[in-house]
Amino acid sequence: MSTPQTGDFVRYRRVQVQPYSANGPAYEWVDDYGLVLSARGFRPARPDKDYLVRVYFPAHPTSPIRTLRASKIAEVL
Repeated sequence: MSTPQTGDFVRYRRVQVQPYSANGPAYEWVDDYGLVLSARGFRPARPDKDYLVRVYFPAHPTSPIRTLRASKIAEVL
């Protein structure tokens, strides 16, 4: 995976729990697509060189802007 930069389109993969599913799986994988607003380093510096990325998810109704660790981004498109 390449390093996300400001203006990149990214795919973030997360687990959505389904507690009331009797016959199916208890969770499903959900892909969220968003636009990188900014990327900044951790404070203090981390040994694994991971950093924070601020991402805008237009399809997410409650919290469209989220801060994620760069290692949690599945793909830079």
